[in-house]
Amino acid sequence: MADDEMFELKVGRLTEPPDLDLGRLRSPAEFKDAVERLRDGTPRTKRTVVLQLPDPRPVALKALSIPRAFNYIVQLLGESGLTVTVFVPTAELRALLYKSLPSASDDVVRAVLGRYRLGFTVYELVRARSEAIVNASNPMLQLMGGVSGAIRDAAGPGLQPELDVIAQRRTLRGGDVVVTGAHQLPFARKIIHVATETGTVEVVATAVFNVLSAFDRERLASVALPALCTGTRRLTLEGFADGLRAGCLQYLAEYPSGPLSEVTVCLWTPDDRRRVVERWSALPE
Repeated sequence: MADDEMFELKVGRLTEPPDLDLGRLRSPAEFKDAVERLRDGTPRTKRTVVLQLPDPRPVALKALSIPRAFNYIVQLLGESGLTVTVFVPTAELRALLYKSLPSASDDVVRAVLGRYRLGFTVYELVRARSEAIVNASNPMLQLMGGVSGAIRDAAGPGLQPELDVIAQRRTLRGGDVVVTGAHQLPFARKIIHVATETGTVEVVATAVFNVLSAFDRERLASVALPALCTGTRRLTLEGFADGLRAGCLQYLAEYPSGPLSEVTVCLWTPDDRRRVVERWSALPE
């Protein structure tokens, strides 16, 4: 059963008590315990969830947004066999959450490299259900167009001021990274900004290695990244695949163990994905 068949989203409130009501919980830990209890239910049975938060929100729940709560429910219950009806406060939020659901038609090409999985997909980076996403930045950390512009629009007005403070202290060189909060992104907890001012295989390799290395410091397990340097930097998709492989292999050599378990590459079109996957598959281990 695909995720978009398992989860039905509705606007409003239930007239009877739901199986889980986010607004009645006191902390993220209590929420996670409640979801785990749902998972232990009989397979193929139905559950109801209300994802609404009181206003003002309790201090203990400040870090738990409705999209993040929904993402956790999907991750934990995705293999449970349950069907879940989720009630949310607005039609806009309902549409956003539906867009975040992978469906059976999503064609993710998967690969394994060492201790982690890779997925190559045609998907919008800012909606990727990873703990962190990667921004291809300029050295001054200004959010302009392309991927940076999409991240700026999705993260909200607080992201650029955070980057401005960092830029006052340092200027990035090719492949350097800085980590910020995710602000209003629906699912990610962190954004890793990597400088890609020149479009070369070497810069991509350095950038990928530095991005993955940051995961050990931040204790993150999953990342989504774009095809670095292939936009205005004009590196070919094949060159990106070469740099991606080189950076991944260097990371595995220097960090044989760590929290990272999944890398997702978000591409613009099916043809872009085909080219990257074909190049990746042709490269030696």
